[in-house]
Amino acid sequence: MPRPTRENAPGIYHIGAQSVSSRPLFFGNEMRRLFLALLDRTYKRYSMSVIAYCLLSTHYHLLIRTTGEDLSRSLQWLNSRYAETINAEERDRGHLFGARFWSRRIASDDDLLATAHYIALNPVKAGMCRRPDEWPWSSYAVLVRGLRRPACLDPAPLLAQFGPREDVALRRFRAYVEDALSAAAA
Repeated sequence: MPRPTRENAPGIYHIGAQSVSSRPLFFGNEMRRLFLALLDRTYKRYSMSVIAYCLLSTHYHLLIRTTGEDLSRSLQWLNSRYAETINAEERDRGHLFGARFWSRRIASDDDLLATAHYIALNPVKAGMCRRPDEWPWSSYAVLVRGLRRPACLDPAPLLAQFGPREDVALRRFRAYVEDALSAAAA
């Protein structure tokens, strides 16, 4: 039975992919740097930009905006290049990802905020850090700590929900995420 056709229209999507059998997808920080470099190359090659991201141990989350009809092609290129590089480095063969990437179209501004919040808090919920700004492999930490942004990172659609000035919007976004973190801890 053929797989269902994936939506490929321009828009904003929550994307994710997981390793096969929950093995590590990222064997360390060098692998995460490699993935981010490939994400930058994907951005330059296809019609997508990254609004938010988080790279964990066995999976990743991306919140992307695409302006063309190449969502599947761009993610296939990213995942296959990453898997090829890891297999060559590890002198391994076979699948790195457990399945093809999954995607969910963002339906509203509220959905965008909820998804960005979910992505930011993912490493905290996974027990990898106590606060989301402590996890260096997420766009949240990059944004709120003022770190160098990857070329592919364009948080404008998210930050616009918090006001027209980026500095004010970043403070409000941080408060939005931290309020949710405090509420979860209470």
